[in-house]
Amino acid sequence: MNLRKTLMVTLMSFFACMSTHAEEPKATIKIITSCGSSEGYSYYHQNEGVKPSASGFVKDKISNGKFIVAKTGDKYNLLYRSAGKKLQTVEDGGGLVMPIFTSKTSLGLLVIYPESGVSETYNFQNLGTDKAGVSWTQTRSVWPIAKSALYFAKCGK
Repeated sequence: MNLRKTLMVTLMSFFACMSTHAEEPKATIKIITSCGSSEGYSYYHQNEGVKPSASGFVKDKISNGKFIVAKTGDKYNLLYRSAGKKLQTVEDGGGLVMPIFTSKTSLGLLVIYPESGVSETYNFQNLGTDKAGVSWTQTRSVWPIAKSALYFAKCGK
């Protein structure tokens, strides 16, 4: 199955599960944008899981990564694929998605994973144009690998 079909099946399954009452009207899923591989820098904190020689700033990338931002009603969700993993939603991973700001051409999202100590911010800019992109941060506060990262990915119109 190609990526587009996999995405549609995943989205339809996810949003079908969100509806708990048969009487409720079906919400329309709107794809806001889709973004590809991310590149940036990470800072690895030295601790029991990171040797001194591996700590500090390093150039980092997620070559096969992908983000898809979807909206149903006033609720946003983020689907993602990290290197080598299947496409999944933030909620499937135990996370929460909260909009920080929205406009016609920009969107800010805060994602937190309370049980794993991970937080992420997403700053989507120039949406709907050929200059669309997202800068995003990730902070992992828990052992064995505590890190902070800043990435950028190009997005589609």
